[in-house]
Amino acid sequence: MYLISSTEDESIYRILKIDRTNTKELSLIEDETRYTKAQINDLLKMMEMGNQSGFHFLAQSSGLLGFIRFLSGYYMLLISKKSEVAIIGGHKIYHIEDTLMIPIHNKGDIQGHPDEARFVFYLFN
Repeated sequence: MYLISSTEDESIYRILKIDRTNTKELSLIEDETRYTKAQINDLLKMMEMGNQSGFHFLAQSSGLLGFIRFLSGYYMLLISKKSEVAIIGGHKIYHIEDTLMIPIHNKGDIQGHPDEARFVFYLFN
């Protein structure tokens, strides 16, 4: 799984690779390279051509809140909706209106442990 981030003006892009095969530990690899928009588009095209099953887009977000581990593995918490509430010293202050939780573990289902669905439910309700 790849997390691609950019500056607000989309002039610089960075990549974070998330290993989905290890359910015991969270394995993150940060690519130190700073990409332009053209370079990131070229890289994504090459990765898609090299991946037999293809790529699919999971979500667009305004930020990464962090990672949480329940019984079946790790989840990534993203900001899916925000609103600007103030500007202090030239810096924008946002209110998080909605979040998105994406499972990182390869299993893809939360049926592995009976309590997993309960944990996920209580996190968002």
